[in-house]
Amino acid sequence: MRSRRQFLLLILILTATTVRADSFEFFADPVPSSWASFAFDADGDNLACNYGGHIFRWSPSTGFQDLGEGHPQSGSIGITADGSTICATRASPEDDYLNPALWSENEGWVDLGYTLDGCVVNDSWGSGFDLSDDGTEAVGLAWTCQGGHAFHWTADGGMTVLAHPGPGNISRATAIAGNGSLVVGFLEHPQHGFRRPVLWRADDYHPLLYAGLNTRGEALAVITSGTMVAGYHLSSQVEQAHYWTETEGLVSLGTLSRWPWDTSRATHITDNGTVFGTSTHTIRNVTEAFSWDSFDGMVRLQDLLRGQGAMIPANVWLDGVLAVSSNATRLLGSWRDAQGGRGHWMAEVEIHQKGRVQECLASTDGSRLELSFELLSSDSLLRPILVANRGDRRWEVPIHFQGRTCRGIDHQANLDPSGEVVYELILASNGQPKVLERFSIWIETLPAAENTLTGSLMSRTLNNYALHFRIQQTDHLVISGEDETGRVITPLSDRVFESGYHGVSWNAQEYRGSGREPERFIHIQWQ
Repeated sequence: MRSRRQFLLLILILTATTVRADSFEFFADPVPSSWASFAFDADGDNLACNYGGHIFRWSPSTGFQDLGEGHPQSGSIGITADGSTICATRASPEDDYLNPALWSENEGWVDLGYTLDGCVVNDSWGSGFDLSDDGTEAVGLAWTCQGGHAFHWTADGGMTVLAHPGPGNISRATAIAGNGSLVVGFLEHPQHGFRRPVLWRADDYHPLLYAGLNTRGEALAVITSGTMVAGYHLSSQVEQAHYWTETEGLVSLGTLSRWPWDTSRATHITDNGTVFGTSTHTIRNVTEAFSWDSFDGMVRLQDLLRGQGAMIPANVWLDGVLAVSSNATRLLGSWRDAQGGRGHWMAEVEIHQKGRVQECLASTDGSRLELSFELLSSDSLLRPILVANRGDRRWEVPIHFQGRTCRGIDHQANLDPSGEVVYELILASNGQPKVLERFSIWIETLPAAENTLTGSLMSRTLNNYALHFRIQQTDHLVISGEDETGRVITPLSDRVFESGYHGVSWNAQEYRGSGREPERFIHIQWQ
């Protein structure tokens, strides 16, 4: 009988997004109000609050700081990345009309003024909605003699109206990218008056109706780099949450129920590509908060938090997400209970975004290692670098981008002798390197044999894994895997394979939660 030989093919350490709920609490409001809106700074250390038109700033160490009256007719609120400046709307002490305004630690409240053709409408010059990370740019709505228009304000140039494709269109700038490169909001249809999702680029601020000229909806959020937008649009007369990127265009996120008549809205997006919002079950008339990422899709937020230790009472459901820090460490939203109670909640979380590599292929001819993978859109547009590590050696692997598909050929991996190569996708954010993803590949050098396996590669798309290989001669192979604890899962396949190319696939969801997920090692054994 032929001696049993084993080929240790790959290690692919790529896990799904996980959230660890470090704390969950019901958030104590400082004043009673019929409505409230919020905005977190970049790392969640400061929270801007608008309670029925009364403005506060909150932090875990200081609690609530009363910043004075805004206006009960304006729910807008924004904050800079460091939490030092807040954008809101208040009655100007000069004329008592509503005015976009900034509050800062150094200057207190400062009105932003109005455009050259500004007009007072309903006792208002306009409203301030959002700020760039450094506070030198603000956006919102300005009233002119022709109607309400999106405005862009800079510390140097003052307030200007963003361009419109024609007269008579009403618009609003709801959010600005942290780096100031993109402004998003809505532009009303000139004849029918419904809102349409729109974005303005900083280079010319010409409006782009990215969902279509006649598609209802709004753009509500944009990540710091300006490369990914979130909002909602009407599809077959049903509201659908979406994100948009330059390369992918409009991508619908669906609903929690997966039923075509239910609705959803994306209200927030973080810099790691996670989208938050609400999904409504139209028959039961229940709205619930969701979290969406490219790995797990849309999931019920309270299920995600409870699964990671959040103590949410059984009769309470989370029905809204009202603020998310751009680094995804703090969330704030609204809750309801079966007795009609309602209020706000806050969660301090740790989100590990694995699965940025949506598909990973690795193959070798014995002299080099070729990798190709797909990234989240925001990551590919930010152009991360790929760094390899083996023992004490560290080197950069050139990668070529085509859309969000990346391909790199590593000639320095030194595949002989056998061993592990660890790869890191690194993004230089504000001059600081940040590891987006870490995965490793183990290559085992095989002794000369009468039957060889070549062109082996591993792929992973969402929960689906596939192993592709070619054998020289017909043979009986046992393909197995190891889970995170090192236990062997066998077999994924145990049969005779004809000579030539083959593929073996499996769904990791079948193993998830059982301690048997084959996500570390893949073995091939000849019988």
